[in-house]
This record gives sequence, structure tokens and C-alpha cells, in this order.
Amino acid sequence: MNNTVYVEKFQAVYDTNPFVRLLGITIDEIERGKVLNHLVVRDDLINMDGRMHGGVLITLVDNACGVCCRTYGDIAVTQSITTNLIHNIPLGNTAFARAMMLHHGRTTDIVQVTAYTAERKTLCETIATMFVVGKDERFADLWDENGEARKIG
Repeated sequence: MNNTVYVEKFQAVYDTNPFVRLLGITIDEIERGKVLNHLVVRDDLINMDGRMHGGVLITLVDNACGVCCRTYGDIAVTQSITTNLIHNIPLGNTAFARAMMLHHGRTTDIVQVTAYTAERKTLCETIATMFVVGKDERFADLWDENGEARKIG
């Protein structure tokens, strides 16, 4: 699933978002309708018990949803997000979020996300409905109708 040129193209756009930069969210892998991102649990992202704040985890997941939608060229905002928090993660560990498009529609996208640790311990399961508010032509034609990557430079 890793296409370095595509990852760099998407990361450059998301690095313009100050909140994403603040949290240190990094895109690791990307293909049409699938995204893997991560962040390292730093001391400024933990709660009073030394674990990553749940809001940070939800933000990581929400970001994966938005990137997943953008793989179709959709500019999407969260309409609803349902997350079942399963485990927490302590300071110094890395949280990953793997998103997959379940439904790509004209006005809404539905994305499923599993967040987990480097040891593959599940942190949460999420289903999000994303409201499509526009198109980002920079990303609309990166994949062909079969989801195969087109060459970009």
C-alpha cells in the first residue's frame, strides 16, 4: 500500500494544517480509499494518568477519515463519528490509525478506522460519516477506475 510519491503529496497538504502539525500526525501509507497514519504519544498529549488523551486519539482517527476521503478528491468534513474506545496508550508509544472507505457517495463518504499500537493492541474502532463539501482536483485523478495508481512526478 505504500507509494512514497503519493504519501509525500498528501502529507504536504496536511502539513499546512496547524493542528495536524501541532499533534505531529504523519501519513505512512496511502492508496485510493485506504490510509495509514500515526502519531507519537508525547508528554503534551497525555492526560493526568500518563496516557494519551482520548481527544488526541479521536483527532488522529478523524484525520485518517479526511485523508481517506481526499483519496477520491473529496473535501469532506465530519458529519458524525462513532468511536468505541477499547484501550489506552502510554507516553512514548506510537498510535496508528488505519482507515478504509466503506462507501463513496456523491454527498457523503463512510469510513471505518481501527487505531492500534505498534504491538497491534487495538485502541479504538470507529465509523464516520463524512459530508462532502467540495472537490480537490489535485487528488481527483491519482488513481484509475480500478484503483491503480497513476504515475505522478
